[in-house]
Amino acid sequence: MVDVDEWLTQICAGSEMGELVRAFDWSSTSLGPPSTWSSGLRAAVGICLSSRYPMLVVWGDDLVKIYNDGYRPILGSEKHPRALGSPAADVWPEIWDVIGPMFADVMTTGTPTWNEHTMLELHRNGYAEECWFVWSYSPIWDDDGSIGGVLDVVSETTEEVIAQRRLAAVSELGVALADAEQVTDVCRRAVLALAGAGPDVRAAEIHLLVGEQLVRVASSVREDTDAVDLADLTGALGLGARAVGGSAGTR
Repeated sequence: MVDVDEWLTQICAGSEMGELVRAFDWSSTSLGPPSTWSSGLRAAVGICLSSRYPMLVVWGDDLVKIYNDGYRPILGSEKHPRALGSPAADVWPEIWDVIGPMFADVMTTGTPTWNEHTMLELHRNGYAEECWFVWSYSPIWDDDGSIGGVLDVVSETTEEVIAQRRLAAVSELGVALADAEQVTDVCRRAVLALAGAGPDVRAAEIHLLVGEQLVRVASSVREDTDAVDLADLTGALGLGARAVGGSAGTR
């Protein structure tokens, strides 16, 4: 008979999630009390809770979740701590059409998955979020040689992906403006470049203040410009516009 208290104390030491796992009423789930857990499940949970890298163990037909400190931020403010001991489908209904078949395939075939910088729209903080991850699902083998669960090793790369995307947008903007000579040409090229910046720029418009008139010169959401001859506007700007302004709607 496994000394469950000793085992849990050993793997949960210094871990906030470890303490939650130890205090959780596992008899209320399909896993049953830890004293009944197979050596395969205990080994997977031990690896998960002993690692600082984000990891998740799901076990059984209903894929009950056990996760570590590193994984906890992925759940946001609304899914933790209720995710502990809950079926994965109940925790992630908004993306189950994506990850559900992956779990099922691993449980059925034992073939691991690999997803690199993949976008999932999560509802973890009270609103829809564009989130990016690198993750792999691997089978966890039970004592009888069957697949008892899945190990999810995951890293969130949202900040990295968005930063790279925005840097690329700034680079494209610089290239577009490199040989522009007229102010109106600069405005039009800038808006065209920003319009191709993807989800980070929802809309872009540039207005020029010429004399007392505010003139819309370029827009990514409206095809028309203000009723003014742009050749005359260019001439006026050459003589000296009082101000130049613009706006862009971003995420």
